[in-house]
Amino acid sequence: MRARGERKEAGSWVKFRLLMWKNFVQQLRHPVQMAAELLLPVLTMSLVLVLRSQIDPEVLETRTYPPIPAHTLNYSVTVLGGMNLTRMSMAFSPENAVLRDVVSSATTKLLLKNMRDQVLPIIEALPIEIPPGLVNSSQVYEIVKLFVDENVVTGYNSSAAMRGIYAEEEATRRVIAGIEFDDSLREITELPLDLSYALRFPERPRLNSFFMTGGRTWRTDNVFPMFEVPGPRFPYSWEGGNDPGYVNEMFIALQHMISSELVSKVAGVNLDFDVHIQRYPHPAYIMDLAKEALQFLFPSFIMISFSYTAINIIRSVTVEKEMQLKETMKIMGLPTWLHWMAWFFKQFIYLLIASVLILVILKVNWFTTEEGFSDYAVFTNTPWTVLFFFLTLYLTCTIFFCFMISGFFSKASTAALFGGVIWFLTYIPAFLLAMDVNMSTSLQAVTCLMLNSAMSYGFQLLLARESTGGMQWGDFMTSPATDSSRFVFGHVVIMMALNCVLYMLIALYLEQVLPGPYGTPKPWYFFVQRQFWCSSKTTHDIGTDNSDTSSLTKESDPTDLPIGVKIQNLKKVYGSNVAVNNLSLNIYDDQITVLLGHNGAGKSTTISMLTGNVDITSGSVTVAGYDIEKQTSSARSHIGLCPQHNVLFNELTVKEHLQFFSRLKGFSGKELDEEIVTLIEKLELQEKRDYQSAGLSGGQKRRLGVGVALCGAAKVVLLDEPTSGMDPASRRALWDLLQREKKVSQAQKH
Repeated sequence: MRARGERKEAGSWVKFRLLMWKNFVQQLRHPVQMAAELLLPVLTMSLVLVLRSQIDPEVLETRTYPPIPAHTLNYSVTVLGGMNLTRMSMAFSPENAVLRDVVSSATTKLLLKNMRDQVLPIIEALPIEIPPGLVNSSQVYEIVKLFVDENVVTGYNSSAAMRGIYAEEEATRRVIAGIEFDDSLREITELPLDLSYALRFPERPRLNSFFMTGGRTWRTDNVFPMFEVPGPRFPYSWEGGNDPGYVNEMFIALQHMISSELVSKVAGVNLDFDVHIQRYPHPAYIMDLAKEALQFLFPSFIMISFSYTAINIIRSVTVEKEMQLKETMKIMGLPTWLHWMAWFFKQFIYLLIASVLILVILKVNWFTTEEGFSDYAVFTNTPWTVLFFFLTLYLTCTIFFCFMISGFFSKASTAALFGGVIWFLTYIPAFLLAMDVNMSTSLQAVTCLMLNSAMSYGFQLLLARESTGGMQWGDFMTSPATDSSRFVFGHVVIMMALNCVLYMLIALYLEQVLPGPYGTPKPWYFFVQRQFWCSSKTTHDIGTDNSDTSSLTKESDPTDLPIGVKIQNLKKVYGSNVAVNNLSLNIYDDQITVLLGHNGAGKSTTISMLTGNVDITSGSVTVAGYDIEKQTSSARSHIGLCPQHNVLFNELTVKEHLQFFSRLKGFSGKELDEEIVTLIEKLELQEKRDYQSAGLSGGQKRRLGVGVALCGAAKVVLLDEPTSGMDPASRRALWDLLQREKKVSQAQKH
């Protein structure tokens, strides 16, 4: 026990500032690491500037498109080239003479119209007279129809039988399409007035299955593309492009010819006229290919920018757990919530500086023309406040994510390695699903539980809106036009906010069940136990010591010294093993009390219960008048601890260690300076006062550890093998110091 004057315990605000000071000192002692954390985002964003500078926005005039015949197969040459032309067929169901005639006639007219379009210009160019009606001769029509009916058109008895034709991959290269009528028309002798049909094509468009171009699906459930760009889709394609490729895949041509033939048969009139299709014109617009490229690349740049910082956060937090620093600070009066808060604000400040630098890069018009500064940046239209808000939200989520990952590991090197891998893995869902426009909103929400996937969706939506006026504050929950089912920017913001809460809750949970090698884990279900929500008010039954001590030599308790630590019937049980059994002991002021025993006798367990680091099974412990179970914080403010191993901050000096722990105990001002000077002299570390602990010898580190336990006028000082690793002279000097102090309860293992 150590008796010194009473002093006011340090408040939460003082402890928070002290932790922030400690964290910043540690950061400043690694200037290269600090510079890398700030410069990596700047350098990575510079690549975005390079991309932006190489592609200038282009103002494109109003675009119009000429009409094209609905029956044309000119845009289907690529698809036809991949098919087996010698075995090509047209399927229909159900098998019926009337329906067969419709399909044969429509197929014949489709072939003849396209042949006419190709041959007629050649014939008209010949210097000979062509008989009138040769091209549209009925004889030619009948000959071609007979061939088509016998060799091309194939009937099936039912729609189910016809739908199975594409089960084999080979059929996609042979069967153009299936024309499905209702099975009830199997016995008709003439066409009814109320008639419908369906065109059955392969599940994957042939451009994709044959040549890996175009979309993987027909996009029948999409109103808009995943990435919106200014201007028309496929601006240089008269037919509308190959995604979904209704013209290229021959869908439009077949639909037109079948519908025309059905109308002709029902009306009894040969409707021989041409139908044209034409794309709507598009007004003038600004084409910015850089924005389209950045929708894919920019999230990757952001992820890489903060990868090094994320790994360092994980490593730094885990180091304190690995080196027992976290538990030691907790024992010496530092609440866990302050520890997390200090780490959060320290990292947040550094990341905030990085985010401001990134914001400057993204919003400033860096590019010049002959007329001066240009009017475009990486994000020209989106307000800087929106960008800053989303970037700050992402970085906040990053900190909580790193806290969560650190909870799974006890070694800093392992945590850094796996943390870096996990960091990149969280981006994979967004990378793989970026082009999957069929992904449901619920699935996107699930993938947003992964930090970098949520970030990727958010920046993709920001860049998509950039071309249409930017993402304004009122646009968070709006979607383009009538497509209200799409995942919008507001959904991403909500999911990232939920991630912050979820990650921190997981981190706090892991801190309880996986506290590391020096903590006591709680059961995984601790949060459903009554004592977790309600503090126990039960008084332990001290009972009466009935043991027979008549044969033991017992030293009488002093009557003139106050009791500093009172242990009554202390018991600790691990499962079926009793580590400490019914220990009762009074430790007095101005005395050194030594616990002796063989390995496994329960000395370290007893010290752990004295510090409140291990729950007591039964009995009670009072430290400086405070119950260690019910008044843990107050009791710990009077405890100084030197564990069996050196527990020091590698980056702090001797003076800074003593300053940190003395201020943690409530010292300040002149009293603090005197305490530090006195301890350094007693520890004989005057020449090493400004040396970082990493540069001290083993014996010097041990002396500093004892000094940490003694500092701050701790009334109860617990030392676990304080002289281990010391040479005889240093050991004698330390014992002399302890004799002078006479304030120690010590565990010595033998």
